[in-house]
Amino acid sequence: LGPGGVGKTRLAREFFTRGSVQSPAWHVELSEFSEPAQIGTAVAAALGLRAAPEGSTTAIADRIGVGPAVMLLDNCEHLVPAVAGLVTNLIGRCPALRVLATSRQRLGVQGERILNLGPLPEEDQVALFCDRAALLRADFNPSDMERRLIAEVCGRLDGLPLAVELAARREPVFGLAQLRDRLTAGLDVLEPARGGHRANAVTATVEWSCRLLDPDALALLNRLSVCRGGFGLDAVRHLAPRGARNPEALLVELVDASLISTDLTPTPPRYYMLETVRYVCRGHRTPPAAEEANLDHAGGGR
Repeated sequence: LGPGGVGKTRLAREFFTRGSVQSPAWHVELSEFSEPAQIGTAVAAALGLRAAPEGSTTAIADRIGVGPAVMLLDNCEHLVPAVAGLVTNLIGRCPALRVLATSRQRLGVQGERILNLGPLPEEDQVALFCDRAALLRADFNPSDMERRLIAEVCGRLDGLPLAVELAARREPVFGLAQLRDRLTAGLDVLEPARGGHRANAVTATVEWSCRLLDPDALALLNRLSVCRGGFGLDAVRHLAPRGARNPEALLVELVDASLISTDLTPTPPRYYMLETVRYVCRGHRTPPAAEEANLDHAGGGR
C-alpha cells in the first residue's frame, strides 16, 4: 500500500523478476480495466486462458491448481471489492496460492498482510535523482553544494520516486537552482505539455485517487489542505464539510486511500498530507471555498 508514485508496482515487479518467487507466477495488470466484470478476463488472459465466463473462477482455479503459485494483482484500488471477492474465492479453491496486490487501499480479505510504503529516505532520494539525471546529461556530476540543492528539490516533492524522477528529467532544461525555485511555486514544472497520465504525471496520480473518494471525503481533503505541519482530530472535526455527520469516518477513508498519513507516536495522533496531495487539493477549491477554509482554519469561521 502507499500513495500514487511511491513505487508499489516497481517494487512488486522487481520481487518477481529477481527470482524471489517460486514458479508458476503470473502478473495481472488491472490499471486499464474499469469494470469489475473485466477482472476475470484479465486474470484468465494472464494465465493463458482464452476466456473465463463472467463471474466464474472455476477455469482460473483449475489452471492455477493445488500446487504452490504466486499471482501479482497490480493497481487494484479502483476495483477493490471485486478484487477482494476474486482473491477470497481463488485462495479458497487453491490453498497454496499466494497473492501479492499493489493498491492505494487494502483489500480487506482474511489473512491479508499490509506493507506500507512511504517516501524514500533523503540519501536515496538524492541518489535516485542523480542516477536519472545522469542518463540525460553525461556530464552530470554534482558537487556537494549541488547535492544539497538536489535534496531541497526532492524535499519539495515529498521524496516520492515518481516525482523525483520527473524532476530529474527537468534538470537539463532548468538547472538545479531554478528547478528548486519553480517547485516552490507549485508542481507545474513537472507536468507534461499534453496527455498527462497517472504513470507520468504527479497531479494525475493524485487526481486518480481523489476520483475514487466519497464526495464528502474529497471535500474534507480539500479543506484540510490549508493545514501545514500536520493536524489533529480537532482540525478534522472543525474543517469537515457542512452537513457531514461523521468526520472521523471520512478521515478513515482518507487514510485508507493513502491520501493522509498517520503518526501514532504522539498522543493524540497527528495526521499529515503530502505536499503533492496538498497542491492538487488547493487547485480543487474555488476562491470563495479557499477563503472559507482559511477562515475556519484561523478560527474565525463557524
